[in-house]
Amino acid sequence: MCYKTTNIFSPDRFLYFISDAPHLIKTVRNNLAKSGFGNNTKYLWNNGKHILWKHVVQLYNHDAESELRRTRLTGDHVYLTPHTAMNVKLAAQVLSYSVGSVLSHEGEDKQETAKFILLMDRFFDCMNTRSLTEGTHKRKPDLLPYKSVNDARFKVHKDI
Repeated sequence: MCYKTTNIFSPDRFLYFISDAPHLIKTVRNNLAKSGFGNNTKYLWNNGKHILWKHVVQLYNHDAESELRRTRLTGDHVYLTPHTAMNVKLAAQVLSYSVGSVLSHEGEDKQETAKFILLMDRFFDCMNTRSLTEGTHKRKPDLLPYKSVNDARFKVHKDI
């Protein structure tokens, strides 16, 4: 995503702001990890409902006790250390379609967390397009390259 503004020191030139998708995905996951978890009193919320890290932890704990693994979550994903908090792959796997879709079937109290995770999955896919064919191979249209300024995915960016 790129924004531009007029350079006040050189009005005939623009300043461009370009999002760093890997850094943003880690920042979002790290803020979610602080949402009402442990001694943290900061809460993320939307539509009057909390978006909580404990929902992700509960999903991991349930899967760890079960023979059926519904996601790729491991202890490294949910019990963050300074090292794992900087890992983009772990952040992307937490804020993924698989985690969001499983949470969406886990009860009414987890719906806002599920919606948030699914939105972040789409955002990361839209911002992290790497090849012309990845979206086709993975069957994720948000990974397809942008071909028009009228691309419907730009609405996803505005919704965030």
